[in-house]
Amino acid sequence: MVGCLKYLGETKWDLKTFEKRFKSKKRTLCAPPAPPSGLFLFRVLY
Repeated sequence: MVGCLKYLGETKWDLKTFEKRFKSKKRTLCAPPAPPSGLFLFRVLY
């Protein structure tokens, strides 16, 4: 998901492309996953 949002932010995809690929649920259509370095759990709310 983060990789797809990155493509959207970098304007490699427009909003329509993002929505179509995200809703397809096919991993082969999505952007490559973001590297795990720098990602962390910030807060959990219940």
